[in-house]
Amino acid sequence: MTANIEARKLSVKQQRALEVLLVGGTDEQAAQAAQVSRQTISKWRNHHPGFADALALARDEMLSRTSARLHAATTIAVRALEEVAKDVRNPSARVSAAKAIIEFSQKALELEELEVRLTALEERLAEQKAHGGR
Repeated sequence: MTANIEARKLSVKQQRALEVLLVGGTDEQAAQAAQVSRQTISKWRNHHPGFADALALARDEMLSRTSARLHAATTIAVRALEEVAKDVRNPSARVSAAKAIIEFSQKALELEELEVRLTALEERLAEQKAHGGR
């Protein structure tokens, strides 16, 4: 279920508040936009599952879209670093670009290694649970 469908279950005031909160607004700003008290926003967050779910789902979708955009821009950034690293006219920029490339490569390798190790641990845990926790 998308955040848009989830948001349709909310009142107009709740939708206004949700929009403000999604762009980083405070509860007070959301309350003003929805023409309710700040306490009402707090109640919606803590006691209205539809509001809390819609907010969480919309934030997850926004994070996912942002992550996808950043991932796509990585290719451009790497290309820029490669170009700077090849530019013989600016030795200090070449060194900085080369250092950045090496550091980012090392971090990427570390993350890949951690992912492999985590996957192996999760598989072992699943096997243990399947065999009665041995």
